[in-house]
Amino acid sequence: MSGTIDQKFLPTFILLKAEVERDADRNIKNTFEFVMETLKVSGSEPLDKFFAPSNWGDTRAKLRFKAQDKWANKSTLRAHLSRITKINELATELLDQGFMSDDGADWEYLTALEKIRQKIADRKIKSWSELERKANGQKSSYVGHLFSKKRKYLPNYSKRIEQRLEQLCVFLELDWGIMRPMLIKDGARRPVSKKLKPSGFSYYLKFENWPPTLQQSVNDIERFHMRMTPGQLPDGTPKLRNKKSQWKIRESDGKCSSKGSFHNLLGSFFGFCVLPSDKKVSEKLVLARLKTTLVKWQEEDFDQYVSWMTGEGRNAAELSISLLFDFDLIERWLQWLANRNGGIAETQPGYCLSLSGLTNPKTGAISQSYEIACQVMGFPPLSGPILRTEENELFQKRIREWSDFCGRASAEFRSLQHSFSSSKVKKKKRVSSRHSKILEIKDPLVPVQTMIERLHRSEPRHLDKNSQSWMVWARNMTLLELTVSNPIRADNLHCLNFCEDGSGRLRKTGDVFQIYLEKHEVKNPHKEKDYGYLGIVSPSASSWLNFYIQSVRPHWPTGISMDERLFLTDSGNKLSNIDLWKIFVTVSRLYLPEYSELNPHVYRHIVATSWLKNHPDDFVTVSLILGDRIETVMKDYAHLASSDGFSRYHKLLENWRGRTPPTMGGK
Repeated sequence: MSGTIDQKFLPTFILLKAEVERDADRNIKNTFEFVMETLKVSGSEPLDKFFAPSNWGDTRAKLRFKAQDKWANKSTLRAHLSRITKINELATELLDQGFMSDDGADWEYLTALEKIRQKIADRKIKSWSELERKANGQKSSYVGHLFSKKRKYLPNYSKRIEQRLEQLCVFLELDWGIMRPMLIKDGARRPVSKKLKPSGFSYYLKFENWPPTLQQSVNDIERFHMRMTPGQLPDGTPKLRNKKSQWKIRESDGKCSSKGSFHNLLGSFFGFCVLPSDKKVSEKLVLARLKTTLVKWQEEDFDQYVSWMTGEGRNAAELSISLLFDFDLIERWLQWLANRNGGIAETQPGYCLSLSGLTNPKTGAISQSYEIACQVMGFPPLSGPILRTEENELFQKRIREWSDFCGRASAEFRSLQHSFSSSKVKKKKRVSSRHSKILEIKDPLVPVQTMIERLHRSEPRHLDKNSQSWMVWARNMTLLELTVSNPIRADNLHCLNFCEDGSGRLRKTGDVFQIYLEKHEVKNPHKEKDYGYLGIVSPSASSWLNFYIQSVRPHWPTGISMDERLFLTDSGNKLSNIDLWKIFVTVSRLYLPEYSELNPHVYRHIVATSWLKNHPDDFVTVSLILGDRIETVMKDYAHLASSDGFSRYHKLLENWRGRTPPTMGGK
């Protein structure tokens, strides 16, 4: 069979054939040969032409038509159709992992892989750990990284690993040259030459590496924001805190995103402070990092990498919260961040706004901390409670001085925020440029509907309704229908629960469902409303929800009730925000390969853009659909109103008789 396939596309064929042969069903080999003969694979096209989700419908119809002619017996026909579906699932898995491409660069690697696997099969070795134990006498497995389906590179290639691979070759009676394509140093699997990203040069200073005094100051600030009451000053005066300054803890995992953002801010700032200021030291750091990378970097980019790792050169033991009041240092840090990010002011305005809030003279956590005032202003620390009037007057005087100082600092941070939000530094786009392709078409919802239809057609009908794969398919269909109907944020979607008494976030009234969210659960709630979000689910999504709640969710193998969480992971755990993103990205990658991967948040932009393109200037409806304030919607989608306004005006001008310019060359 392999003789009919061009060598350029033979790696894909070999790998798919190897996956088929490892299947427990022995008869699947005959079905595989029938599939290859029916499709007439000739080498002019890669196999993803037949097995990609966008092409599988035509391929399946062709195979089914031929199978009906070949196998008249109905039970035999059903068995072969089931195996054809299994072959497609194996091919789809390889496609998802990046194998089903027309790049033949991995030919030498896959040839070596097939020879090694054949030797392992001849010796009846069942696992990589067993192979490692018999060949090298070791319990851990390095060779599994080399031969796994995901084709991971070894993280650190060393002489010891090379010796163990040589022992493996001796054990399998293989030539050492076969093993070379599997290695990082040499072989056919060379990394692609491209430019490294700033994320590859980590500089953050983690909390455990901060000095004890700095950790204590940060803990005091966190207690101010996370307690039910913000506390009081040493003289007994209660501290002030506005509603937005109270940090919320997520119910899903018990973590606080505001605390994480605060740690990112300080970790970035103090990491910049401790980076070496000497470029020669920075060059050594960059070279050490480049030795471990799998990407071929360009020499002309080396100076840029060095600038990414050049900072202030301060001692980590001398770091304190008082450095936040060195405005020249803050400005250098913010500009350095912009340079790392290609001149885009992504986080700088938000950082400045956070620092301005912390130093607010009335409600800031830093401005109401006497301990931090002692570090910055040099005030003597209090030895005990304030008892005498003279001590109280002196304390009040120091507090006023500190408050005035923080007021000026807060104004300075506001000024920095405006400067980085101006046109001097490029602003980050609200939506990633990779999603602009789907947002720029006439109706962005059309491809989404196409994706949902493809997912619906891919129902694994050959499986039992209580099987895990079928229930996962039903869950994904329900999630997509619900997201298109009510594009709420991912933080709210994965936390949906359903209670029979109607007290959950998802409530049923008759045959229609509603999503009800409290005010504190929504990012931008309407001030005049008592609730955060109240949205009626569409009839189509309601039917899927009713089907999921009654027929699918009760059979999910888990002890988690719908009162706690409606949607679960494949293994039956509570669905987290990250799990939800993985589901949406995987589904869009498989069933809408024409566009970039769609995460849950992109659906909000798709729905809003689609509605405004069909109903210009109707920001009120968009704010109701998204659960955002009208001001926020107008800020994010005002460009659509401008372009549509000009389109309507130009349409009016078309009714006028146009005046054409004169032709050149005449008298």
